[in-house]
Amino acid sequence: MTHRVIQIVSGDLWAGAEAMVFSLVQELCKKHNACELGVILLNYGELERQIRMLGVPVWVVDETQKSFFHIFCRIRSIILQFKPHILHSHRYKEHFLAFLASRSVNNDICLIATQHGMPENYDSHINIRRRVLTDASFLILSLFFDKTVLVSKDIANLVKKRFFFGYNNTAVIHNGIRPATCCQKLCVNPFVIGSAGRLVPVKNYRLMLRIVELISCHRDKNIVFKLAGDGPEKGMLCELAEIHGLGKKIEFLGHLDNMEAFYKTIDLYLNTSLHEGIPMTILEAMSHGIPVIAPDVGGIREIIDDGRDGFVMEQRTAHDFAMKCLFFHKNEDEYHKMSRLAVRKIIKKFTAKKMASDYCRLYDDLHV
Repeated sequence: MTHRVIQIVSGDLWAGAEAMVFSLVQELCKKHNACELGVILLNYGELERQIRMLGVPVWVVDETQKSFFHIFCRIRSIILQFKPHILHSHRYKEHFLAFLASRSVNNDICLIATQHGMPENYDSHINIRRRVLTDASFLILSLFFDKTVLVSKDIANLVKKRFFFGYNNTAVIHNGIRPATCCQKLCVNPFVIGSAGRLVPVKNYRLMLRIVELISCHRDKNIVFKLAGDGPEKGMLCELAEIHGLGKKIEFLGHLDNMEAFYKTIDLYLNTSLHEGIPMTILEAMSHGIPVIAPDVGGIREIIDDGRDGFVMEQRTAHDFAMKCLFFHKNEDEYHKMSRLAVRKIIKKFTAKKMASDYCRLYDDLHV
């Protein structure tokens, strides 16, 4: 049976959710007999350009120009035109829109939501507003969506404890990527430690700067850092780097369209987040044969076997992170061993092909 599926996603940035949606759509396009696809985006940008190149119908309902009511009306019109069997939404606003638009048209449309992570913390009254909206979103998912997909077991356990989900209306499907074609790392001087992501508080790049500072005091000066990404904390992070005399030790690259080139320039990947689901950047780094050092948060232990294909840090101290960075720098044999095992892990468990197959089975189960 062919399923007509519309994906609804923001598309404002090329972040984890957007990268996952693109990988999913790209793989589903290969399953011509299984899915007929359309994508609704709330913003113009890189995701729109990439999906159009796949030949998939794309509707952009620009949230920067239209009110919530106008966005709802336009999505309702698209649903009437495309007549989907399944609406698959990503993130909170998109969940609300999928629910309202589908119920205004046809109660027989199956609703699937993918929850890519847990809410980020904000200060003062904004935190309260965010919490209310988040709780309302999860309530709608638990009561009215046919299935909520969590990208990690950790998020699934948190959601079931805090909200009103049972085992029948949730599923865990790990994110997946297309394995890299080139994955041999040479570990030549300088040794480059990299990270990538939105420059926002939850990514905790202040910790990364403290790690840079500690390593810069080490007698071996051939270690440098690169940080790819943009966001509201960029100015503050650049200023802190200058204040602590780290301007020559860390390079702020800004937003990069070509992440493939970025991974080819680094030897080690560093994640310092306060929370994660299944980070696409960690999967991408490992796929390129780049060992990862990351904190013990979210679904990271579901990706990395500590001490085998990377390190999972139980203690969130700059000193402990720095010592692991220096371990890789000093132990080339261990570095190459973990590099090979990281590539093997991605090919075995975290490919976009496997992810798409899991979603196809879910579509089959819901639309019969």
